[in-house]
Amino acid sequence: MEHSQFIVKVLEEAREERGISIAELARRTNMSDDSLGNLLRGKRSLYGEELIVLAIELEVPIWKIIPPELWDLKGDKVKRVLEPRGQRYMPQGSGRSAR
Repeated sequence: MEHSQFIVKVLEEAREERGISIAELARRTNMSDDSLGNLLRGKRSLYGEELIVLAIELEVPIWKIIPPELWDLKGDKVKRVLEPRGQRYMPQGSGRSAR
């Protein structure tokens, strides 16, 4: 499962656990019903601002949206996760920043 799918799954489970309809969550987060529904069905991407608003409204702590396989990443493991996405990992203290 991709990271974005994992995040959407966590948000959707939180919505269902709280008994909030898509229409009600859309109203609370100032999103359209269609846009939120498509997001929760994986038919469109989740934007960072939406993630923040949804996580706050659904009371989902940040650690819950981090896939378990990323919890212990350090050094080379982080490098393997980031580099396929075109990002760079620079170890702490290397004097360089990630681009």
